[in-house]
Amino acid sequence: MLVLDQDGERLEGAEVCAHIPFGGSGFVVRDRTDDEGEVTLSIPPRSSINLLRIVKDGFYESKYSMSQLKGPDAQYEMQGDYHKVTLKERLNPIPMYAWRSLKVTIPAFEEAIGFDLFEIDWVAPYGKGKHSDMTFHLSGYWNSFNDKDATLRLSFPNEGDGIVAVEYDQFSDFKSPYFAPSENYLKEKEWRRAQIKNEEYQPGSVEPQILVIDETSRYRCYAFRIRSEIDEHGNIEKAYYGKFYRSINFDGVTREEMYSYIYLTYYLNPTANDRNLEFDPGQNLLQIKNFVERPREP
Repeated sequence: MLVLDQDGERLEGAEVCAHIPFGGSGFVVRDRTDDEGEVTLSIPPRSSINLLRIVKDGFYESKYSMSQLKGPDAQYEMQGDYHKVTLKERLNPIPMYAWRSLKVTIPAFEEAIGFDLFEIDWVAPYGKGKHSDMTFHLSGYWNSFNDKDATLRLSFPNEGDGIVAVEYDQFSDFKSPYFAPSENYLKEKEWRRAQIKNEEYQPGSVEPQILVIDETSRYRCYAFRIRSEIDEHGNIEKAYYGKFYRSINFDGVTREEMYSYIYLTYYLNPTANDRNLEFDPGQNLLQIKNFVERPREP
């Protein structure tokens, strides 16, 4: 195995821990990378690894776990390319407004409703929010469990604001880039969730009878920019930056009422014009009582 830092330099002294299942608890085989950033673990014969951890002081931990392949001859393989691993250094973690799996009810159907990320609430008349940092619009229908379709549209009413997809590192504890991009922000993005009849289905066909559509992918990360102030030349003079972990999830449309829950894991940098996305979990600017809702990832 080769271990590199975020700049592609070989990393000496990183500890590689292979967790081997055995009996009720298992055991761990570990060793450290040499001056070339390489390490070879001696795994007992006929043993398998169910978790691989790479750690080093001053760096964010990376983890690789086993996943089962589908099919009649299902086998297990390690997720990702663990032969060449990158550890991200702790550079400048800062305090942020951060919330893990914030659950909010969309209060109206077929209506664009503003949400205030600093107040963590809808704007009037649905909440105490003062500024529409972004708006959510829910549309769709629910006829039955296998005949439902919903779309959640996220929009940014302020000029210069928007959202942009960024790299998501699913193996590192620090999953986003260090900094939010300076450009390419979109004013609008949609996510769809549906279970609908497949019009192309024929009896005996390999095609599914019911199509399941879920665009709220777990392994996504987005940066956003809000409260932008634009000068006379169209340049951004002031703005606030943040990120969403694991996309934006929502429940769809229910049968009884046209409402849905949105689930947000978001981080907001409190300093204007600072694009730093590296959060210090020990310095959350929000006082969150529920331990489950406190972000533990940077």
